[in-house]
Formats: sequence, structure tokens, C-alpha cells
Amino acid sequence: MMGSRLMNEMSAKDKHLRDSKIAMFVLTLIILALIAALASAPSRLRVYVPPVLSRGSEMYAGEVPKPTVYSLAYMIFQTLNTWDTDGAIDGKENLEAFRCYITEDFRGKLEDAHAQRLERGEASGRVRYVSEAHETGYKETMVTPKSAGKWHVQLDLKLNEFINSTPVKLATVRYPLVLVADDSTPGCNDWGIKIAGFYNTPHRIIIK
Repeated sequence: MMGSRLMNEMSAKDKHLRDSKIAMFVLTLIILALIAALASAPSRLRVYVPPVLSRGSEMYAGEVPKPTVYSLAYMIFQTLNTWDTDGAIDGKENLEAFRCYITEDFRGKLEDAHAQRLERGEASGRVRYVSEAHETGYKETMVTPKSAGKWHVQLDLKLNEFINSTPVKLATVRYPLVLVADDSTPGCNDWGIKIAGFYNTPHRIIIK
């Protein structure tokens, strides 16, 4: 009787020890899985906030709202094409200042276009102001997502050029821009988006 009770107690202890080992093994697996998940998680998340939140917005990490794409395109392209003092100097300096916001290929094309303007005498001594052609600004139809990380953006801009305060050019131009997700220059471009070129030929338009 005594031996039977002792055997039962030993059996119970063995079962408890075995259950404890199983629990510790499962807990170890969970901890290892959590460590692996933390190691593979990104060190930072980029969240794009639309310029206007009056109607509310549901945002996800990495998702770029269309108004944000438009605003970024307008900010970059307007500044690139504004000449505060002298188009010959400002045009070159703008390309250098915004090199992180345009792809290398497109930058080369813009540099060629600037050189051609200099040859034609269409930059030296000129001041240029750039503004949106539409009073309403952004419209949803102006941004078309083409694929993951690629957008077509329609910019309608007014260009006013002066020489010694005398108007020499007034034009309204439609610029069909291509924007792409590009994280190649994170140190100077927190947006991770660049202008990559035109999807059509820029052309003059008439705003009625």
C-alpha cells in the first residue's frame, strides 16, 4: 500500500515535470518567433498624410494618397522652373538643389533643355514666376495611379517671364509628369518619390 502510494506520487511528479518542460519548450518557441518578427520588421514606417483632411482619411503605412502625389509634384516642378533673379543661373542651381527629387535620367534631359534655352537666349536675364493655372488647384482626375509606386500627374501651370520688369512671356502649359517611388536617396529625400519624366509632350493650353 505504502509502495503503491509512493509510486503514484513519483508518477505525478514526473508528469508535472514533463508538463513543465513542454510548457517551457512552447514558451521558448514563442519568444524565438517574436525575436525573429522584430528582427525582420522595418526600423521605420513611412506614412503619407494628405494635404486636406477635412473629409477624413484612412491611411496605411506606405500608401500614398493622390493629393499628396499631386502636391509633391507641384512643389518640386514649380520650384525647378522658378527663376528669382536670372534664368541662366537659377535654372542650373535649381536642378542641383532638387537632384534628390528627380531621377538621374530625367535630370539629364532637363539639363539638356536648359542648355538649349541658353543657346536660344530664352533664359539669361529673365525672371520667371510659376503658379497653378486652375483656381481650384488639385482635382482627383489629375493623378492616375499606373502601378504600384508609379503615377501620372497632370500639372497645368502659368508661366510669367520678365526682363527688367517687362513681361516677355505669358503661357499656360500642361505638363504630363511621371512620378515613381524611389528610395535611392533617403538622406535628402524623405518622401521616397521622384519625378521620372513626361508621359506625353508638354503643350500649351487655354483655360476658359
